[in-house]
Amino acid sequence: MIRTYFAALGAALTLAASYFLGFTTNRVSLFALIFSIGILVDDAIVVVENIHRHMARGSRSLLDAIPPAVDEVGGPTILATFTVIAALLPMAFVSGLMGP
Repeated sequence: MIRTYFAALGAALTLAASYFLGFTTNRVSLFALIFSIGILVDDAIVVVENIHRHMARGSRSLLDAIPPAVDEVGGPTILATFTVIAALLPMAFVSGLMGP
């Protein structure tokens, strides 16, 4: 429940910071915000599913299952996020009107 508030607070702070820094909220920036929230949610789902797998296979408690489960998928999940960032980073240097 508290994570929902953090996500809403993060989105509000992002839009407020963009406004105060002089950025406009257009289709491209809204797509980037939605895309980054999607990556964040996807990474969290991968970690939670692996914790569940550890609990189901080993009959472990939640606190015992978390460290090995996060150790397994933590690094690859972060690297996958960096790969997406590296693939989309050149878009930051595109200037002018984008789209039709």
